[in-house]
Amino acid sequence: MAKIILILTSSIAAPKGLALYQKLKVLHDVKLVLTPDVKYFLPESPPDAFSELFTQQYYDKNSKSLHIDLASQADLLVCYSASHNFIAKITTGITDNLASLVYSASDCYKMLFPAMNNVMYQSAANQRNLKQLIADGVGVFPPKVGLLACKTVGIGRAWEWEDVDQTISKYLTYLDKLKGKKVLLNFGRTKTYLDDIRYLTNNSSGLMGDALHQILTWSRCGLTTVVGDTDFPLYYDHIKVNTNQEMLGEMENYFAQQDIVICCAALNDYQIKEPFKGKIAKRQNPSLKLTLDKNIDVLAQLGLKKTHQFLVGFSAQNDFDLNYARQKLIDKNLDLLIINQTSSMQQSDNEIIFLTKTEVEKINKASKLTIAGQIIQKIISQC
Repeated sequence: MAKIILILTSSIAAPKGLALYQKLKVLHDVKLVLTPDVKYFLPESPPDAFSELFTQQYYDKNSKSLHIDLASQADLLVCYSASHNFIAKITTGITDNLASLVYSASDCYKMLFPAMNNVMYQSAANQRNLKQLIADGVGVFPPKVGLLACKTVGIGRAWEWEDVDQTISKYLTYLDKLKGKKVLLNFGRTKTYLDDIRYLTNNSSGLMGDALHQILTWSRCGLTTVVGDTDFPLYYDHIKVNTNQEMLGEMENYFAQQDIVICCAALNDYQIKEPFKGKIAKRQNPSLKLTLDKNIDVLAQLGLKKTHQFLVGFSAQNDFDLNYARQKLIDKNLDLLIINQTSSMQQSDNEIIFLTKTEVEKINKASKLTIAGQIIQKIISQC
């Protein structure tokens, strides 16, 4: 039984939300939270619904915080359907009603199902807000195209509640299957030092690995994360490394105890044969000749040590070369190889191919967060 917060906003589709509520609470502990004006769209409000921001005449330091109690217990928050106004509020952090306050106080995975007039949905402000919510890790499920309440045809029609129920069930199943699993993830780029302050690196941003981290965090697995350099700050617990050698050392420290190991890091294939000591003086060295040797292959080393672990690797290619990838899968003793293209570096979206010993599956271009979810689902199906 999961603990779910279901938020209904001021939308003509709100009665569908009530039907979803009745279905969900048969199997789960569901708290229904209403925005102030949703009552105008419902035949009647359930007596157990929460809607008032303040329910007491006076609050002192010992007063119970309803929004914190609701938010802290949730495994999942679902907003169905989400109005233009509510989307704007949660994007900017406005908490002037109980629903937006509970949303802001929740650190669980959030599903958002917008529904509104097609012009409103496609407005610059709404699209900008939805893009930000996706970047924040929210699961935004675009509305359907169809006949709208305003008697026009376009995008903005609410999902049917039965489809939302199925989507929630899929997520909760995925959540349960990773519960108690130990997962080791690496991402980010490494360095090859030229001297004590200069180094060679690559163009990986770390966005794909960060998206995987978000999905794995939502799954509540036992997660250990080892990270090289990224283009953004990390505000969660992780082990920082600089070089391939450091990456291998930290991965080996945790490898034996893991159930799943996902190697997304962009490691350097080459290293300087003889790094300079100190700082190279440009005046004394107007030109340099460097010799590059093959660098340590972290993924191959882990493949040699594999016993029971499900080992996942990434392969960045100029194009999708399946013959090369199949050999890599075998040579490095991988259970799953994810092929992506170098053109996805520094980009917010990605397209990949799943490769195992028995199957090939192409995944079309989508946001890296969406791709991360598909990667984790694939791992679950293979383990």
